[in-house]
Amino acid sequence: MTLIKVVKLGGSVITCKDSPFTVNVPVLYDLAHQISKYLRDNLGASLVLIHGGGSYGHALVRECLSMYGRITRECFVRTAHYMMMLNNIVLEVMLANGIEAVSIPTRSICYAVDSTVICNVDQIRRCISAGILPVVFGDVVIDISSAGEAKYIVVSGDKLAQMIAREFHVNEVILVTDVDGIFTSDPKRDKSAKLIKELKAAEVRGRVKFMEVTDVTGGMGSKVVEMLEYCTEGTRILVIGGFIKDNLYNALSMKEFIGTTIWC
Repeated sequence: MTLIKVVKLGGSVITCKDSPFTVNVPVLYDLAHQISKYLRDNLGASLVLIHGGGSYGHALVRECLSMYGRITRECFVRTAHYMMMLNNIVLEVMLANGIEAVSIPTRSICYAVDSTVICNVDQIRRCISAGILPVVFGDVVIDISSAGEAKYIVVSGDKLAQMIAREFHVNEVILVTDVDGIFTSDPKRDKSAKLIKELKAAEVRGRVKFMEVTDVTGGMGSKVVEMLEYCTEGTRILVIGGFIKDNLYNALSMKEFIGTTIWC
């Protein structure tokens, strides 16, 4: 059976979140290079790549929620458009690094009913079988309520990682973030915060104090809680820093890396 790993590149890593519609090109290129190196060194290995919205999707959704209190149809189509722009850049960088990748827009395989997200992952499975790297991303999807009224919701990259990991029974998920793992408290606000290298899923809430950032898809706490819903015995979730040289390659290759391993 093919070994499948799920890699999620955080939007705060591949974009400049304080500069709308700006890609952090050097970082994205470096991460793509590490993925390419891993695939070359491990022929037959399969990945599913997911990326977040960063300064492309989040700013638009935040603006819409602030103005209307919900995602309107106009916000849906604009967010979808700009997420495709970001995804096209991600694909371009992957191809430039020799990775045979193809985009699978989340809204084309997922929808929701009363906020419950439903996805058909058959296209992802076909790509994996063909030796192609499928790339999905945090996106907006149509929500058909029980009353039949169309609404629109955000499906985060973290939610996708959890759903895809469960569907494909993967035993490793790597979350590439703008911090170097999970700390005892928010390292951006607390200088005394200490990196936790390993912990069990059951220990997360007891050992870690999460201070959430302002983000339409939540901060580190939301990411970890989302993934813990997937946790099954034998699975490990790696939360790693995305700005460290060769860190993603080392994590993929099961070498020493900087980050946190959560054992389910």
